[in-house]
Amino acid sequence: MSRSIRPTVDTLEERAMLSTVAAIHASLVHSRATAHVAHTPARHPFHLTSPTVTIPKEPLIPIVKPPTQVAPATTSNLSMTLKTDKSSYKAGEPVLITLKITNTASHAVQIADGPSLYDYSVTQNGTKVWDSRVGVAFPMFVVLETLKPGDSLIKTYQWNDQTSTDPVGTPNPPTTPQVVGTLQVHASFGQLAAPAVTITVR
Repeated sequence: MSRSIRPTVDTLEERAMLSTVAAIHASLVHSRATAHVAHTPARHPFHLTSPTVTIPKEPLIPIVKPPTQVAPATTSNLSMTLKTDKSSYKAGEPVLITLKITNTASHAVQIADGPSLYDYSVTQNGTKVWDSRVGVAFPMFVVLETLKPGDSLIKTYQWNDQTSTDPVGTPNPPTTPQVVGTLQVHASFGQLAAPAVTITVR
């Protein structure tokens, strides 16, 4: 009887032991897998990260607009005014002449400017007694100036109360100081002439 039951008992014990061992093994495998997933390796101290690149919204190269064409000045869009620092002078006293050229157009104009383009003179009873160009060699160059609407170009010249009756361009004109009486001061720029100003020298 005992021989017929023994093999059965051994088989049941062996199966139970194998089942226990399998359960323990499965538990260990699950614990290792969980620990491996939860573990985060420390970053290496020399680990390099990719730099962040920022793309600018505006272009890096400035856009250069072509220059705007400016119309040349004409006698119809320029006005000239002339004035002296005083209306009455003593004989031999310098007279400071100021010429103002203004753009009267509604748009910008381009004007040629240079010493040789200006002429200042003084007359007495219709006779010229002084001219700024007599005996003076002006540099023959011009520069282009742009005047916006309402802008002005201002020039000054000084007359030292002397006469110069020689033709324009004659070197070393004879001069006589202390011109006295009622005089008219004139100024021109190219084809433009400003209204004369009357002064008195005593």
